[in-house]
Amino acid sequence: MKLQRLLSLIGCLIICGCSDNSGGSNTQEGSNNSECSQNDDCDSGKCLDSGKCAKLVKKGDSCDEEHICKGKLKCKDGICSSTTDQEPMPEGSCSGDDDCDGDLICVQGKCIEAERLHAGDDCVSGDKSAVCPENLGCYLGKCMTEEEYEKADNKCSSDDDCTEENHKTCLAIGLCGTIHSIGEDCEGNQDVCEEGLDCAYGTCSKVEAEGDKCSKND
Repeated sequence: MKLQRLLSLIGCLIICGCSDNSGGSNTQEGSNNSECSQNDDCDSGKCLDSGKCAKLVKKGDSCDEEHICKGKLKCKDGICSSTTDQEPMPEGSCSGDDDCDGDLICVQGKCIEAERLHAGDDCVSGDKSAVCPENLGCYLGKCMTEEEYEKADNKCSSDDDCTEENHKTCLAIGLCGTIHSIGEDCEGNQDVCEEGLDCAYGTCSKVEAEGDKCSKND
């Protein structure tokens, strides 16, 4: 009888011990709360100011600065949810070009028909027919970052800001330049033609209206 009780007691201790270990494993799963010195040290991709990795959490769990959603889950209203759980955008609305159909691009939250320019391309501020990339702006007649604009030379707000011998006029794009007459050379954003003229093949020329007479070589 005593032997049977002793064996029962040993069996109970073994079962209880295994149960406790199992519970500890579940508690630690996905915690990723190890020490770190940079984001690359963490599975969550975020090293907190405390020197600990932010925790990875699963769908349906609470999320914040210290609790990062796993994989492609998104933190919405403090809860990890999949992208398919997000409320659909109103028709025609967008947050990026990928949200638009065909050749349409996303401009100010709307899908419109326009040309998407590239970094360094010429642009006209406010022109929605040709728009700079989403992470760039139209500064000084070029698609560039705000940081590039801050570092750019020859910016102006009036003619008084323009001191270079060959570029004494503050152009509409906010850049010091020169306005040229018909027959004069024009090239780049700082050398433009006066109103009514167009820069064709590097020379300021008269803009011909459709139907105007022209020579055989025009």
